[in-house]
Amino acid sequence: MVEILRSEEGLFQRDFFLIEKTVQDSLLDALEMHTPHAVEKLCLAQGPEGFRSCLKEYGIHVEITGKYCESPFCHDQKKIRQILRNLMTNALKYRKERIGVVISGETDLVVSVEDDGIGIPLADQEAIFGRFVRLNNGQRPHVPGLGLGLTGVKTLVGAMGGEISLESREGLGTRFTVRIPLNPPSTNRDKGEAS
Repeated sequence: MVEILRSEEGLFQRDFFLIEKTVQDSLLDALEMHTPHAVEKLCLAQGPEGFRSCLKEYGIHVEITGKYCESPFCHDQKKIRQILRNLMTNALKYRKERIGVVISGETDLVVSVEDDGIGIPLADQEAIFGRFVRLNNGQRPHVPGLGLGLTGVKTLVGAMGGEISLESREGLGTRFTVRIPLNPPSTNRDKGEAS
């Protein structure tokens, strides 16, 4: 909630950071809530390839291509991490067996998080971004959460000047795609951020 409020006020940190490390940290955060026994094993994995190989054991596939495979991205790292964590947590909750995370982009950062879960009915796809919205579904009636994750993602992405889209079909899974422009918005960027 703090990052959302800060973004609504136009408060952005300007960081240069490697996306791969941020993706790893976000995945560890998401897995700690969903599959805690996987976290220790992932923390012991040797290097990026070892980490990705270990992820596959848990049905998680990560692909990073484009400029940010090796070059740093410039934006507010805490907000990017929050977006990734929320999308990954959501995918882990609703998947059947796997999730896919694809990071790409040459100027803007493009993040795609996909699951093979129950999908979102077309009639509910716009509502899913509302606060406290939880879809009632007989297939997964006890999925934990408050219905704030996707609201937070949409708010953060919008404040960053980006876009979020959703593709889903019932029974065939869901894919969220986020585009985040290089560099934080200029509003309040140069005013700094109180620590």
